Amino acid sequence: MRILFVEDELEKNIPRLLRLFGKFLSEDQKEELRFLENDEYGAKAEQVKAIMERKDLFRIEYRFPDALREIISHPDKYALFIIDRNLSLTEYDLAEVQAIDNNFSEAQYDKFFEREGDYFLHKLIYQNIDVATRLYFLTAYSFDNEIKGADDLKNHLEFKKFGRENFIEKANSNDIIRLRNVIENQPAFLIRHENLKYLEILKSRISEKASDLFWYILTTKDDERYIIDNLDKIRTLLLDNILFKIARALNAPRECWNEKRTDQIEFGKVINWISYKDPKTNKIINQFDSNTLIYNFIKSIKSIASDFGVHIDLNDQESTNGFQPTTDTVNALVYALKDIIVWFDGALPNTPDNR
Repeated sequence: MRILFVEDELEKNIPRLLRLFGKFLSEDQKEELRFLENDEYGAKAEQVKAIMERKDLFRIEYRFPDALREIISHPDKYALFIIDRNLSLTEYDLAEVQAIDNNFSEAQYDKFFEREGDYFLHKLIYQNIDVATRLYFLTAYSFDNEIKGADDLKNHLEFKKFGRENFIEKANSNDIIRLRNVIENQPAFLIRHENLKYLEILKSRISEKASDLFWYILTTKDDERYIIDNLDKIRTLLLDNILFKIARALNAPRECWNEKRTDQIEFGKVINWISYKDPKTNKIINQFDSNTLIYNFIKSIKSIASDFGVHIDLNDQESTNGFQPTTDTVNALVYALKDIIVWFDGALPNTPDNR
């Protein structure tokens, strides 16, 4: 899960970005941000956004309508929402917001102008997001000053939906340190950061949906309730995504495709096409930088995930009796899949169709 950061004076807040997120930025990103900070012509918000989003850890917005679109469409993609409560400095009009959220009325436009963050709070609560642990307001003033006159906000405070700890005073060094500690200890975000290499490969080479599928597996792999489900998802990611893309991008021969459904691969024939035995020399020929490691990992994942996944044959005594898969089984296949993902990235050509 990513972090959504919303600030209407983004170009003036580079030091705060570095202070909050420096641990997760590359040296190149930090150097470019510092260059923009010192640019005599001044940084532009879109430049800062582009640098920050180079890693698929952050979504950066500086306009209320753009941030609202993200909150309405993809709230479950974010581990944390860090939002400037007042987003009025970047212009927007009623019609633009209504095109995104047709429930936004003229009365709400007037009510939430200069405290747009409060509208986000209401939308997230309505979508059953735990705002107490996932939403933080950046404010120019103290907590006591911020809630004056905000009666609807006080209701959330009284019912413990939201609290003083969710307000981060921009000029308060202790508050910034506290927010940074929240960021650096957010489990779902850390899982994404630690596995970003694999997630970005899947996103760029296949689709964001494939990347999100692997992220789901990573976040549930140690939970016994998801063992069977995860085995099935690992199988789907390998067969229907990775190997399918390999077969299509590298022009697998006709026999590797299902005769009746030409959009489906024949798994065994694809893996034997990647690593095959030369009939003349009896030696194994590994194509596309494959080897015994990749060959055996692929076959093991297919066999285990097929035998014990959700499509298990209940009449198959070998699958239903004896030792059953555990979370360690899932973890073993996840680690094997990571090697396959890196191999997959190297095997595909760097053409526009494969990026």
